[in-house]
Amino acid sequence: MNDEEFKSAVNRYQVEIKAYKVRSESAFVNLEKAREPYDVFFEDLLTYYLFASMLADKKILDDRPEYEWPLITLYAKATSDLLGILLSFRGGCLVGGTAICRTLFEVFVRVKFILQEDAKERLRLHANYHHVTRWLRLKYNPAAKKDNKVKAEIETAYDKVKGDYHPKKPYSWAYALFPERIKENRNPTLRDIAGRVGLLDEYDNMYGLLSIPVHANPLVGNQLVISEDVIGVAPRYSPSMYSIGLLGVFYLKEIIDTVVEYIKCQDWEGIQAFNLYYLADRLGKYKFQV
Repeated sequence: MNDEEFKSAVNRYQVEIKAYKVRSESAFVNLEKAREPYDVFFEDLLTYYLFASMLADKKILDDRPEYEWPLITLYAKATSDLLGILLSFRGGCLVGGTAICRTLFEVFVRVKFILQEDAKERLRLHANYHHVTRWLRLKYNPAAKKDNKVKAEIETAYDKVKGDYHPKKPYSWAYALFPERIKENRNPTLRDIAGRVGLLDEYDNMYGLLSIPVHANPLVGNQLVISEDVIGVAPRYSPSMYSIGLLGVFYLKEIIDTVVEYIKCQDWEGIQAFNLYYLADRLGKYKFQV
């Protein structure tokens, strides 16, 4: 394609996009109307996100031992994940919200496992794994190797902790906690971790469902087509948002319950009581639909 043909193609599509935008305006007005039945539910999700955020602002995780810092990052991750689900749903993006809910499930399983027993050791392994992550990024990023000072720092830190992880494929922070996998020279999977904390059924029933949008399963197409006349691929609202949103709140609730009981923060039992009320009473009016 020569320069003249390139410019012609660009100009042609700019004109087409402008016309398409005008034609699509009515579809987006209809989207706003379609969202209205879900607005109360979205407001309830927002309220619970604000509750979790408020607890963090009250500094319930402050003044904790340094080795517990992974709890802060996992709590923050889970809270922001619920916000991500809400914002995706508000925009009519069921697929995106479902994918985020899967990551929230992963945090839920991880927190349950870390605080199940030997929390100090498990927190140590989780915290030290960031040295492994930096080393892996260095290993697969040739450009980063050019900075000898940074390279030496990363490799030194990795050398101090690498004995706790797979010798050749250090892709799991929990490797040292699964002797059966060490014997097999394999890393534990999320399913292995879920099994340790009694969540195997939850994993088998829900993880595959939540993984559908992540792996671009053909079923995803059912959630994208809204109009053959105006917009072929566009947001839409679906009763499935109730199910995914409720799952997101449940996983975050379980994380909060587990963390506050572990650290025994001020009024931790009151926090759990509010959690129970919110899920059972405030959100109990919504039906779980797949």
